[in-house]
Amino acid sequence: SLREALPWFSSFCRKGIYAWRERGVQQQLAGPLAGQYFLVPLQVHNDAQIQIHSGFDTVEKFIHYVVRSFAVQAPDATHLVIKHHPMDRGYHDYGKLIRYLGRIHGLKGRLHYIHDQHLPTLLQHARGVVVVNSTVGMSALYHNAPLKACGAAIYDMPGLTFSGSLKDFWHEASSLTVNRELFRRFRSYLVEHTQLNGSFYKRLNLPGSHAGLVWSRSALPP
Repeated sequence: SLREALPWFSSFCRKGIYAWRERGVQQQLAGPLAGQYFLVPLQVHNDAQIQIHSGFDTVEKFIHYVVRSFAVQAPDATHLVIKHHPMDRGYHDYGKLIRYLGRIHGLKGRLHYIHDQHLPTLLQHARGVVVVNSTVGMSALYHNAPLKACGAAIYDMPGLTFSGSLKDFWHEASSLTVNRELFRRFRSYLVEHTQLNGSFYKRLNLPGSHAGLVWSRSALPP
């Protein structure tokens, strides 16, 4: 609808602005700050996973919770990197809130708010990752990043995620490892039982297909 045009135009403009403001940030995180920062990938503001499967109600409450815990409990030499969700770029900006929290918690130079950096690179160099229940959690496990889920997440289980409190995660993350065999088996199960090949956005080039999804292996061409 026309009502959606403004946020998408805003998203387009902000993408360029953030790229200019944050130039060099990824090089810093993959270089001098590698292994010294915790990554917090945000979810879209109206994600059902936030509203139904977490105790935060809003993304803002999650940000408050994580920043406060980090300020009180995390090692002094570590940094907190909050990454905005790309699909929420045109709808919300948490810059003012994060700057305010940085001031009141005395985190000058240690609290960072970023947007469109290459996520796999960030995960590979993170000391740990904190999510509510984002699918980024699966990517973090894939890249062997220590992970703390603060909401109800399908992958939140011993051997994959940290089962202790967030305040302990800040100190114990560097010594955690992901059970690779458990992750391989869990991921294979998800692929086999919950995933369909295809796309919601275009019809498959298969005879008689009226959708973009392959509903069964028998539908695939030989």
